[in-house]
Amino acid sequence: MVCAQNPGDPRLRTPLDAAVIRPLAAADYNTLAPWYADDGPDWSWLARFASDPLARVRVLASPMPLGVIWLRILGDEAELIDLRVASAARRQGIGGRLLQMGLALLQAEGVGCCHLEVRVSNAGAQALYRRAGFSETGRRRDYYRTPNGREDAILMGWRFSGGEAVS
Repeated sequence: MVCAQNPGDPRLRTPLDAAVIRPLAAADYNTLAPWYADDGPDWSWLARFASDPLARVRVLASPMPLGVIWLRILGDEAELIDLRVASAARRQGIGGRLLQMGLALLQAEGVGCCHLEVRVSNAGAQALYRRAGFSETGRRRDYYRTPNGREDAILMGWRFSGGEAVS
């Protein structure tokens, strides 16, 4: 029976324990491009967007990318373009970790609010955003293409005020 465990014990470590959040690097492109083959923003647009001075792209890697967040700063507002986690690494807190880091980055740069769109069918992402302080601000009818037609987008917003997120 083990009563106490040493957190430094290498037997207790997982790849996520050693993961770091860092800026996107050109070496990440080959790993990330397939994540966008069937869904989400166009990869060629994202690759160009990454060099935009308004872009803030961060990768959680261990050492290969496990997740990525794409943000655009527009004055005192920001847009969350996309947050994506490798399918094999989902449900491990990576999305939440990237989102919290992204919001902290925005706060440090003087951003007061952040906007995003999320598919009506993506309940997991909606829950993640709500836990981070986002709230629904509207809808875009038939915004996303689906194999069976179109799907609405839920618009969500997050506002930072006086040391805490305000929805």
